Amino acid sequence: MRSGVRLYLWALFSVLVGLISIYVGVFHAGTVCNTESSTCHFHAAGTIEPLPTIVGIVFLLFGLYMLVRGRRTRNIRGVVRDETRGLGADLQARLARDMRAYYTKPSTRFCNPASPSEFDQQMLSLFDSIETGAGDIDAKIETLRSYVFTEGRFQRWKDQYKANIVWRTGDESLQWVPETWQLRTNWARLRVLGPTWASYTIAPAWVAPAG
Repeated sequence: MRSGVRLYLWALFSVLVGLISIYVGVFHAGTVCNTESSTCHFHAAGTIEPLPTIVGIVFLLFGLYMLVRGRRTRNIRGVVRDETRGLGADLQARLARDMRAYYTKPSTRFCNPASPSEFDQQMLSLFDSIETGAGDIDAKIETLRSYVFTEGRFQRWKDQYKANIVWRTGDESLQWVPETWQLRTNWARLRVLGPTWASYTIAPAWVAPAG
């Protein structure tokens, strides 16, 4: 729940920054100076000042996208939460299945199962190992981490963002009870794929469930 609140706060912050920047770039009248060329000009209200307008549009679209993502993550929470009496290996397998379904459903636009990218193939393989409790989970996470940092900057950001949303969605699907703590810290190992906005306890290695 707390990670969901943070997600909404960042989304609202981005929308606010976007709206302010668009207002400055389009509706605000004033003097605009270029520090590189040391020149200034008057910006009339109703005309477009490119830099703040573009920045505003980017922040606004990003904030709206985050709000939509936040709403979509709520669709999966009940799937696992309603069945938390099945703990251990059953809960881990169920989490992996639910997140595979979330990752590949058309509305998320994360992965096209018919033509997955290399990153997507590795993510789906990771879900398979988590579902079956295989012993190569940490190895696959490390392979994914290494692969992400060989990608171009924008593709890396895109895949890291997908991994972060997958982590958040899976984490929010689990009840905040002591019995799920180990699975939560295991699942948080997806965060090693890239930077995120908040601190969270990450297991040093994936610990197999008791049963």
